[in-house]
Amino acid sequence: MSPAELVLRILLAFLLPPVSVIGLKDVGCGTFILMCILTLFFWVPGLIAACTLIVSEYSRNSSSAS
Repeated sequence: MSPAELVLRILLAFLLPPVSVIGLKDVGCGTFILMCILTLFFWVPGLIAACTLIVSEYSRNSSSAS
């Protein structure tokens, strides 16, 4: 994941947290459903979970590329 994709995914997470995690590795249907449920509960828990998943994927990709 490039830094530009990281920024775009985080911006998308602010708008639609469940949509921002689609396409990440190790994110399946269960994670997407959990993100939808968390977003329905006040939006902030979904945002936090989405940003956590996006940043962890970015750090995992950047550490394996080095």
